[in-house]
Amino acid sequence: YIPDELDRVFGDPRVRVVFADGRFFTKQKAADGEPAYDVIIVNLPNPGTILINRFFTKEFFGEAQSLLKPDGVFSTRLAFSPDYLGRELENLGASVYQSLHSVFNHVVVLPEYEIFYIASQQRPAILKERLEQRGIKARFATAQYIDYRLTTDRIPQVLKAFRENTSARINRDEQPAACF
Repeated sequence: YIPDELDRVFGDPRVRVVFADGRFFTKQKAADGEPAYDVIIVNLPNPGTILINRFFTKEFFGEAQSLLKPDGVFSTRLAFSPDYLGRELENLGASVYQSLHSVFNHVVVLPEYEIFYIASQQRPAILKERLEQRGIKARFATAQYIDYRLTTDRIPQVLKAFRENTSARINRDEQPAACF
């Protein structure tokens, strides 16, 4: 029951929908050893359980990174509060940030009421330029919106809090730190 505009995306030969456990899928693909993806997007709720937490660990990020092409991009998100950064939310955000940074060379955070993490091995190219080069016409991620999201004053504030956080730990499969 999705709109026709979104349904057309699934007709694109580059799109393949896999009905499987995402962690099992990445483990299988990582074992194959063939980087095949330009982008991996994980869109899950915050890691409130061990089941979901396994998609926010250093091990999972490592498996995902091994599936990306050299200039590939990984993205995930958390529900967030840009107006008040309580200790629990700061620890969660910092844990995911540290876990990503332990695998990827570059991690960009985009905090709003959801915080998006964009990670890659190479410094990500300017997103606006990529949209232009590829002729992608987006209604939501416009050049103006990208400028706003990449320059908001909340980014340095949140990064400072994450980097100075001494209680957050890297989230691991065997030592979960991002869920309670």
